[in-house]
Amino acid sequence: MIRDLTLPGPGRDKAMEDSEGTPSESSSLQVAGFQIDSYSPQEAHIDIAFRLDNTAVGHINMPLRWSEGDWKIQIGDAGQLINDPVQLNDLSGYIPWSGV
Repeated sequence: MIRDLTLPGPGRDKAMEDSEGTPSESSSLQVAGFQIDSYSPQEAHIDIAFRLDNTAVGHINMPLRWSEGDWKIQIGDAGQLINDPVQLNDLSGYIPWSGV
């Protein structure tokens, strides 16, 4: 899954290496909304709001780049997200979006 979602490069290679044999955590995350901070045909910064299974609400800014026919998350060379998630008080200002 990491391979499909992230931009090719040393960060993706490191993230894939680090995730091998690592059991997934049991907490769940549900996308709750988004904001488009910036956009061009090659790059975008999308602020994604989410809910955790404990009802906490947070957000993270995801830098994306168009690659291999799809939007891919840019991650650092150490295999980590570039930005850290931050807790929110509510979803004010976000365009609502939900999945399953």
